[in-house]
Amino acid sequence: MPSFAPPKPRPAKRSLLVRRFAHPLGAFVCLATLLPVFRSSRWWVRLFDFPRVQISTLGAAAVIAGLLARRKSDPFDPLLHGLVPAAVIAQLAHIYRFTPGFPKQVMSKTKSETGDTLSLLTSNVLMSNRNPAALQDVIARCRPDLVLLLETDQWWEDQLVRVDRDYPYSVKCPLGNTYGMHLYSKLPLIEPEVRFLIHPDVPSIRTQIRLPSGRQVHFYGMHPKPPGQQNRNGEIRSSGPRDAELVQIAYEIRNLDVPVIVAGDFNDVAWSHTTRRFQRLGRVLDPRVGRVFFNSFHADHPWMRFPLDHLFHSLHFTLLDFARQPHIGSDHFPIFAELSLEPEAKGEQKPPEADHSDFKEATEVLHSPEAKQT
Repeated sequence: MPSFAPPKPRPAKRSLLVRRFAHPLGAFVCLATLLPVFRSSRWWVRLFDFPRVQISTLGAAAVIAGLLARRKSDPFDPLLHGLVPAAVIAQLAHIYRFTPGFPKQVMSKTKSETGDTLSLLTSNVLMSNRNPAALQDVIARCRPDLVLLLETDQWWEDQLVRVDRDYPYSVKCPLGNTYGMHLYSKLPLIEPEVRFLIHPDVPSIRTQIRLPSGRQVHFYGMHPKPPGQQNRNGEIRSSGPRDAELVQIAYEIRNLDVPVIVAGDFNDVAWSHTTRRFQRLGRVLDPRVGRVFFNSFHADHPWMRFPLDHLFHSLHFTLLDFARQPHIGSDHFPIFAELSLEPEAKGEQKPPEADHSDFKEATEVLHSPEAKQT
């Protein structure tokens, strides 16, 4: 009788899942976790500061897939069941601070407990957005004392006549390069100025605000350039210029023994080393710590959102309200915050403190040739 060779066994579907999905994904998660550990300002390194939630999710998916397809002889098991879980834990350690399970950095108060209050709406309008009515509706509903608008050009300034009518004090810097900036205020502004700290075409605003009680608050509005864009020489920009602007503002406010607020689109996430270093150097608080992310970008992609629009303040303030506002046609959601000025809170809240390595890094950032890229 003729003999027949037994058919070769088909690869199990689970084994295919490991080979085609879990292992490559696990390797990517480990690499994406390792790269930001290095303090390099290269854009492709700093890029991985942003999607920590997404990377954690991918890592968890890789581990689950590996468990479903586990084989005793699989040489990649140490990767899936050792390194990848460690990478996920490392990612979660960065973002855990911005969940209700972490102690609040800023105390909450109710309006009945407050004296002077100050509310602010920050919105990157997206210069190409042509829906000013949506923004104006948000302003009318929130009725903030201050409105900081970013990416505003002359067209946007012309459309905001209604805002001009309700806000008698303003600082206006319309630009057609997506870095225009407008500040509108119901309260008197003292010595307002537009400054160009790093780039000759990227403004920031510094002013003092006089509250109804007569007390004054120092305010800084900023919108540094992100890493990953091309400079004038056609080179991909590092995070150096952005980081230098953060350090410069932090040094300015560090020794101010007065109420301070810093707000704007930092083009950096709340949990990054560079933003947390800014906090430590400037001795300012983040009201999101111990609450939630308040992701403001990207408004059109729920699966890829990050907290890029920030508000930091000195120890003099407690928090009344902090909320993300509805979509206005921009790629950013507006952010609304209301603070209570309480000098006695200065002794009850603890600022993050800079150490020797922070000052050393800050000096290197300020003197780096990258900080002067244009």
